[in-house]
Amino acid sequence: MTNLPFTLLLSLWLVVSFISVGILAIMWRLPKFWEFKNLQGKCSELEQRYKLLEPEVEQGARMAAQLKQDTANVELLKTQVEKLEHEKQQLEPIGQKVAELESKLVTKHDELNQTAAEEKTLREEIIRLESVKKSEEEGIETRKKAVEELSKEIESLNKRFSELRKNIPLAESELVSLKQHQEHVTGDIIRVESQLKELRNSHDEVKKDLDKMTEKYSYLKGESQALEKEIEARTKHLEALKADHKNAGGVNETDDPMGDLWSPNFVFSQTPRVSNEANEESRMRDLSKNLENRGLVFADRTLNAFHTALKVADISPLTVLSGISGTGKSLLPRAYSDAMGIHFLGLAVQPRWDSPQDMFGFYNYMEQKYKATELARAMVQFERYNKLAHGGDLKDQMMLVLLDEMNLARVEYYFSEFLSKLEIRRDVDPAKLTDRQKVEIALEMGHGSKGIDEVRLYPDRNILFVGTMNEDESTQNLSDKVLDRSCVLRFGKPKQLQTNQAKGSAFSAAGPDGMLPRDTWMKWTDLGDNTPSVYTVDVIEQLNDVLNMTGKPFAHRVGKAIGNYVLSYPDWISGREKIALADQVEQRILPKLRGLDVNEHHDAFSKLSTILADLEDPVLSAAFEEGRQSNHSRGMNSFIWRGVDRCEN
Repeated sequence: MTNLPFTLLLSLWLVVSFISVGILAIMWRLPKFWEFKNLQGKCSELEQRYKLLEPEVEQGARMAAQLKQDTANVELLKTQVEKLEHEKQQLEPIGQKVAELESKLVTKHDELNQTAAEEKTLREEIIRLESVKKSEEEGIETRKKAVEELSKEIESLNKRFSELRKNIPLAESELVSLKQHQEHVTGDIIRVESQLKELRNSHDEVKKDLDKMTEKYSYLKGESQALEKEIEARTKHLEALKADHKNAGGVNETDDPMGDLWSPNFVFSQTPRVSNEANEESRMRDLSKNLENRGLVFADRTLNAFHTALKVADISPLTVLSGISGTGKSLLPRAYSDAMGIHFLGLAVQPRWDSPQDMFGFYNYMEQKYKATELARAMVQFERYNKLAHGGDLKDQMMLVLLDEMNLARVEYYFSEFLSKLEIRRDVDPAKLTDRQKVEIALEMGHGSKGIDEVRLYPDRNILFVGTMNEDESTQNLSDKVLDRSCVLRFGKPKQLQTNQAKGSAFSAAGPDGMLPRDTWMKWTDLGDNTPSVYTVDVIEQLNDVLNMTGKPFAHRVGKAIGNYVLSYPDWISGREKIALADQVEQRILPKLRGLDVNEHHDAFSKLSTILADLEDPVLSAAFEEGRQSNHSRGMNSFIWRGVDRCEN
C-alpha cells in the first residue's frame, strides 16, 4: 500500500511528461513565419489547436501542482526509503529511470516555460498579424474601388477609342484635303512672293513717278485756278451769246428740247407682221438658210452656241464674238436677227468712248437740247414701264444690239455700269417702282422739257446685247468682271465669206414667219423648275477646282450661269449636255487661263485635260493642247488660247 502513491505519482508524472513532450514536439514543429497568403488559414488552425490543448495544459498545471505536493511527500517518505533500502537494490533500475525522468522533467519544465513564452509571443504575433490583415483588407477594399474606377475609365476610353476609330477615315480624308489645300496655299505663297518682289522692284519707280506727279499737281493746281477764272468769264460771255441768239430767233420756244430722244429709231412704212406661233427649231433652220444665202457657212455647233448664249442673257447679259478681223463676227448677229424676226441695232464703238454718255447721249447746254443716240431712241421705243414712246411702240417685240469692235475702247469705262444693271435685272420685279429704279438708266435732261430733270429707261429682257472683238494690237482685253458676265465665242474664218452684206446700222426684218414676239422668247428661255443634273453639277465643281488651283475661282453666279446654259441648250440636239458643258469650257474657262504659266500650274492644266476628255469633244481637246504647247518652241511656257475652229459640222 505504501508503494501505491509513489506508483500513482510516477504514472501521473509519466503521463504528464509524455503529454508535455508531445505538445512541445508539436509546437516545436510550427513555423515561426507564415506566408502572407496562407496566414489567415494557419492562424485559424493555430487557434483551434490552442483551444484543443488548453484543457490539457490546465490539467498539466494541476498535475504540476500535485507534483509539488507529492515532492513534499517524497521528503517525508525519505525516511521510509531507508527502510526500504533492501528494496532499493531491487528498485535501483527503477530509481535510475526515475532520476532520468526527473532530469527530463526538469528539462521539459524549462521547455514548457519556454513554450509558454513562445505562446505569448505567438499570441502577440497573431494580434499583430490580425491588425495587419485588417489593414491589408482595408487596403484591398480601397484597391478594389480604385480598380472599379479604373474599369469604368477603361470602358469610357474604349468607347472613345471606338469613336475615334470610326472617325479615322474622315480624318484621313480631311488630311488629304488639307494636304491639297497646303499645296494650293504654297503655290499662292510662291506667286504672292513673286508679285511682292515685282512690287518692290516697281516701288522706286512709283515713288519717282509720285514725286513727278506731285510736282505736276502743284503746277496744274495753279493752272486750274487760272482756268476757273477764265471759265467764270466765259460763262458770262456764253450767257450773253445765248441771249443774243435768242433775240436773233435762233431758239424756237415751241421746240421740245427732248425731241431728238422722242424721234423713233425704227420707222415702218407698214406695221411688221408678228407671228404668235414661232417655232424655235424652225427659226434655227431659217438661220442656216439665211447665212447660206449671204454666202456664209457657220457650223451648226457655232449657231447653237450663239443662240443658247442669247437665251441665258438673263444671267449672262453679254455675248461676245471674238476672233481675227474678217471672220463674219458682225454679220452673224445681223443674219440671226433677220432669220429670227428680231429688230437689229448696230453701234460702232469708237476709241474715244469713255462713259455711258457715249452710248445714250447727253444734254447740250449750248443748244438746250438732248442729243440722243440710236440706242437711246430705240430703248424709248422698247420702253415697257415708263410709257415714253411717241411713236413706233415696240415693247412687245425683240431687239438685238450689236456693239461692233467693242474693245476699241475700255469696256469698263462705257459699258461696265450698264452691264451690272443688266445682271441684277433678273432679281427685281419691274412692276415695283423701287425695284425697277435699281436697273433703270437715268438720262439727265438739264431742266429740259416741261421741267423734267431726267428720263428713265428700263432695259427689259426683250433687249439682247452682243459685242464683237478684233484681236490685234489696237484693242483692249476684257477684264474678269466682264468675262464672268459674258459668253465668249471665238471662231475661225468661215469657208466662204462675202463682205458686201447687211449694210446699215439698224433694220427690222420680219423673217420668214414674221416678227418674234417678246412672250415667245420668254417661253423659250423659261427654265421652269428644271435644275442641272448631278453630272453637270459635278463638272461645274471640277471646273471651279481647276480655276481655284490657278487663283481664279468663280462665284456661285458663274456656276449657275453654266447650269442655265446647259438647261437652255436646244433640246433637239443629241448629246446636248456634254456639248453644252464643252461650250462653257470654251466660252468661260479657257479665256481666263490665257497667259498663265503652264509649268507652274501643271496640275490644273492636267486636271482640265481629263475633264475635256470626259466631255468627248476632240476638237476642243486638240485646241486646248495646242494652246499648252504654243510657246514651247520660243522657250516660253504661257498658255495661248486661240479658240476652236468650228467650221466643220
